[in-house]
Amino acid sequence: MSGGVSVAYVFVHLLPDLSERQVELSQSFAISFLEHHVYLLALVGLAVFYGLERVVSVSQQTNIGDHPDMGIYWLHIASFSLYNTLIGYLLFHR
Repeated sequence: MSGGVSVAYVFVHLLPDLSERQVELSQSFAISFLEHHVYLLALVGLAVFYGLERVVSVSQQTNIGDHPDMGIYWLHIASFSLYNTLIGYLLFHR
């Protein structure tokens, strides 16, 4: 049920918001070579998040014992720190 709710949220709330932002950015920057660049940025963000989670998952499966690879651990911490910093900045300067 929660999967259906999240998919409905994307189609009902996020995609119309992205469409509005696409119109605003097109008017302010007049970028014509990428007609749907807001959607591409959202797709890149999703792919990066999925890639990081996949790297952590594979690292946990290949390590023996309870100790994960420290490089993967710090990559995960750094990526979520950057993500939280970006959200904090955007909430503050909304």
